[in-house]
Amino acid sequence: MKLKKLALLLLLISQVTVGQDLNSLKIEAQKVYEATAILDFDQIIDGTYPKVFEIVSKEQMKQILISTFNGNDEMKIKLLNVPPDFKFGEIKKIDTQTFCLIDHNLSMELTLQEKIEDDEEAEMMLEIFKAGMETDKVTFNKETNTFTITKISTMIGIADQATNNTWKFLNKDKENVLATKLFSKKVLKALGM
Repeated sequence: MKLKKLALLLLLISQVTVGQDLNSLKIEAQKVYEATAILDFDQIIDGTYPKVFEIVSKEQMKQILISTFNGNDEMKIKLLNVPPDFKFGEIKKIDTQTFCLIDHNLSMELTLQEKIEDDEEAEMMLEIFKAGMETDKVTFNKETNTFTITKISTMIGIADQATNNTWKFLNKDKENVLATKLFSKKVLKALGM
């Protein structure tokens, strides 16, 4: 009888822990999403998985973000404020790390500095953006020289010793470039990457 009570207690504790993890994950994911929507670069960096900064410094990351969103000689990107509609995957404990893949809506406008006059060139650019962004939802406004891109994007939530077991995030890209540098093959396989 005592063994059954102990097993039930352990089951309840594990359910409460997962619930708390999911709740804190939702809160932190929302914070990072909102920081990104309003281009709060310091908050974005604060919500980024810290091991990223072993590859690129925080200052370099901030400069990349600034030049990307404030525009450069070639283009300007503007994130559109859309409801994220988060879809949280299974929270997975892999060795000493905890992970969760989070799908969310992402919509942006990309304005090119060089005017596209030719319909053939516009169509070619549409196809490039569709392939590169992995979405069919790409349109071109000839008057504003702007491409609007809408897609489902994925963040990787990570809680581990490097984050003091709080949730931090990394954007999942098509080739998993950063994830491959930061995580073991075991982790990548468990996350379906």
